Amino acid sequence: MRKGKVIGHRGAPSLKVENSLESIEEALKLNVDGIEVDVRSTKDGVPVAFHDANLSRILKVDKLLVETNLAELKALSKERGFTLPTLHDVLRLVGNKSMAVLDVKEWRVVDTLVKILHSLDDIGSIVVSSFDHRIPLYVKNEVSWVKAGLIVSLRPLSISRLVNDEVDCLFLRRDYADSELISEALDLGLQVYVWVINDKAEAERFWSLGVHGIVTDKPQLFVNGG
Repeated sequence: MRKGKVIGHRGAPSLKVENSLESIEEALKLNVDGIEVDVRSTKDGVPVAFHDANLSRILKVDKLLVETNLAELKALSKERGFTLPTLHDVLRLVGNKSMAVLDVKEWRVVDTLVKILHSLDDIGSIVVSSFDHRIPLYVKNEVSWVKAGLIVSLRPLSISRLVNDEVDCLFLRRDYADSELISEALDLGLQVYVWVINDKAEAERFWSLGVHGIVTDKPQLFVNGG
């Protein structure tokens, strides 16, 4: 039984291809609390759910995503037996059924992302996050209702020096998410998530420290009686 929120890291990648439409659908079937996807832009300027700058790991083609248009990406993913979704596809599918966490990988996609967010009518909870902490703060300044999340991959000296009043949540790498850091973040009123947790005992430990949720490749371990 889950004691905090469960966020599917790139959907349910231990069951389906990461960031694919099928992976997101699988995560929704598992009744996750949130779905995290990576956001990059195609050559023709369309935001898509894709993690790597290069296509080789997922699509087995040694080519940069930025040099590939959407039609070619769709064809390549179809050849590999899955559907590569646009950001529009993701947001339509998730809707208000789950929190959507958008890990923005590059600045070149930001202005289009802002336009898409402004166009939404029936929205659920959307968090814009990034390793580049300027991106979520910029997007929140443009779209006031989104939540700004900072991804923290190294241990900061102080959480209070890292954040300002516009930051809503932190995504802490598990290696550096100790009780002191978590406690400081919680005292500042931040929502705290830890990534990537694929073990029940480790999840229990972090939940006992008060984190709001975990980001996992294996949401099936933590939901629906898993």
